Amino acid sequence: MTGWICKGAVAVGRVRLLPLLLMVATSLVAKAQAPGEEVRVRSPEGRAEIRVTLRPFSYTVRYREETVIEASSLGLAFKGQAATGEFKVVGREERSVDISSKPVWGKTGEICNRFRELRLDLVEASGPKRRMSLRMRAYDDGIAFRYELPKQRGMEEFVVDRELTGFRLAGNAQIWASTYKNFRSAYEEEYRRQRVSEVADSALIGLPVLAEIGAHAYVTLMEADLEDWAGLYLRRSGSSLLASLSPRTDGNGLVKASTPHRSPWRVVMLADRPGDLVASNLIENLSEASRIRDTRWIRPGKMMWDHWWSGDVAMENGTIERYIAFAGAMGISVPVDRLAVVWTVRQGDGGHYASSCADRHAAAAAICKGAWRSRVVVAALGRCGPGDAAGHA
Repeated sequence: MTGWICKGAVAVGRVRLLPLLLMVATSLVAKAQAPGEEVRVRSPEGRAEIRVTLRPFSYTVRYREETVIEASSLGLAFKGQAATGEFKVVGREERSVDISSKPVWGKTGEICNRFRELRLDLVEASGPKRRMSLRMRAYDDGIAFRYELPKQRGMEEFVVDRELTGFRLAGNAQIWASTYKNFRSAYEEEYRRQRVSEVADSALIGLPVLAEIGAHAYVTLMEADLEDWAGLYLRRSGSSLLASLSPRTDGNGLVKASTPHRSPWRVVMLADRPGDLVASNLIENLSEASRIRDTRWIRPGKMMWDHWWSGDVAMENGTIERYIAFAGAMGISVPVDRLAVVWTVRQGDGGHYASSCADRHAAAAAICKGAWRSRVVVAALGRCGPGDAAGHA
């Protein structure tokens, strides 16, 4: 990331808008002349590279000229349909992007978004000849790819019952990962250090997964731009970590949607040191822009909450009032992040928080002592709404 210069240019196809991005087309994308040959996309400074083959449909990832993800499977399986056959390329589009943006809040005042991208348009060589695109991006701090399903006859609607994506980390890598018994959990397990081969076959692995490969490469497996798709977990199968999507609650497969549709990005973050992974803005760059037009109300601040999980704190209004009073004395403007939730506790679940708007107004009035801002009381009122807090500002 250091030393990057965002030029604010986007290049599509083979047209480059800046001298910085001028290059021979084959240095960006190596043309595959046959299904068994590789298609390659390299990052702007050449640190990271993704290679894809069609037979078998798989990919590898290299970082600083070393393989970090060995040949790993790609693809989707659909409910009630035959397994996808061999693909052939029927179209492609490549582009280079070098732009920057200013986040509402984050690790950096400016985010540099610099990558090379290739979209391969694929069709089955035989059978139903279903179509799918594989979009790949190469950044200097990681690679990403996603599946895109165009509108097509026979697949107006579809149900995914398996994602075939795999991550075969090189050299039986040492990983730090949290594991779970099922898809319903608090997602708060410890990140244990172990080799890939030591992970139990039955374990459900949550994201992110951190891996140390060789002496100087750190990898994080993640996903980005998750919308209208099932959340990604992993399971070990031999030396690979394979996608295991969270199932639908109605039991009808994993993803039910209509075309056109696309999966989230499957992300491989890359760095020389673990701290560089924390500093990376790769996930932000891969996500869609915010749909919130007016962001002036979003401000950083301090928060606190009662340690309800210990069993030592009574879950009642008095507890919340004491925390709010303490926050007022300490000048914490948005004191308790759980107010909007815990003050709307359902009847019969053992909670004793105020359950009506009238009760919450009374509690808010009792703790407002002139130093409070209206947004604090709005939080305290939960679902009662901002207008109801006017008298307590």
